[in-house]
Amino acid sequence: MKRHILIPSLLSSFFTLAVVIVSLLIISGALAAPAADVSSTKMQQSTAQKNYISISSMAFQPFSPRTLPYRRGFDEQILALDTTSREIEGQNNWYVAPLSLPDNTIITGITFYGRDVDPNGWVEIALWRCTHGGDVSCVNLPLSSYRTDEPFASGSFDSGQIALNEVVNNQIYSYTLATRIVALNGSGLRSVLVETAATNGTVSPPPGSGGSIEGPVSWTLNNRNVTTQLSTNLSPTAEVRICSNSGSSADVEIRYDNNTETLTPGNCARSSGYSAYSVKNVGVYGSSASGTFEVLRN
Repeated sequence: MKRHILIPSLLSSFFTLAVVIVSLLIISGALAAPAADVSSTKMQQSTAQKNYISISSMAFQPFSPRTLPYRRGFDEQILALDTTSREIEGQNNWYVAPLSLPDNTIITGITFYGRDVDPNGWVEIALWRCTHGGDVSCVNLPLSSYRTDEPFASGSFDSGQIALNEVVNNQIYSYTLATRIVALNGSGLRSVLVETAATNGTVSPPPGSGGSIEGPVSWTLNNRNVTTQLSTNLSPTAEVRICSNSGSSADVEIRYDNNTETLTPGNCARSSGYSAYSVKNVGVYGSSASGTFEVLRN
C-alpha cells in the first residue's frame, strides 16, 4: 500500500521540478533578449547623430549695392535697418551669408532668432542653392515660408526648427543663407542655427537632374529674376509639361536650350526634344510664381 502511494508522490515531485526548470529557462531567455534590442537602439542613434552650426547675423552682407541704411548692433548681435522707410518690393533689404558644408552632409533643419517689434513689418529667412558657372540659376529651398508677421510675438522670436532634407553637393551647387528685413524700430536678425546629419557617402540628385522623375515636381520663384533649373540631363525624347499655378502674380519665362517661351499664371506648356529646362520670374519686383514640372513620357 505504501509503495502505491510513494510512486505518485515521486511522479508529482518530478513534474513540479520539470515545470520549475522550464520556467527558469523562459525567464532567463526573456531577460537576455533586451540586450540585443538595446545595442541595436544605440547603433541606430549613433548613425543619426546631429551636428549644429551657428551663424551670427554679423556674417551677413548686403545683397544689393543700393541697400537700405542698416546697422550692426554688436552689443546685441543684431542686424537691423537704420531707416524709417519701409521697402516691401525689391532687393535692397536682403542680406546674405555663404553656407559652407562638407559634401554629402544633409541639412535637416534651420532655426533663426531675432527681434520683431514692428506689427507692420517682418523678418524672414531663406536658403538659396545656386549652380556653378555659366548661366547661374538659383532656387529657394522650401523653408515653410516662415515670416515673423504670421506668428507676431512683439519682441524676441525663435522660429522653431524648419525641417529640411537637402543633401549638400559642392560639385554642382553653392549654398547661401539670406534674410529679408522689412520690420523697423530695431527689429532684425540675431543668428541662424543649422542642423545637419552625416550620410553614407552617396549624393541623391535633385529633381530634374536626369533619369526618371515620378509625378509632378513643385517649383517656386519668390521674386523677379529668380531662376529655377528644372532639368539638366533629360533624354531628348522626353515629353514634359510645365504649369504655372493660377495664384501666381508673375509671368514665367520657360527656357529650354537656347529657346524661350512666356507662361502666364494658370496655364501649362508642353514640350519635347530638349534635355534642359528652367523657369525664370519675369514679373515686377515682389511678385511670385509657383507651379509644377512633370515628365509625361521618357
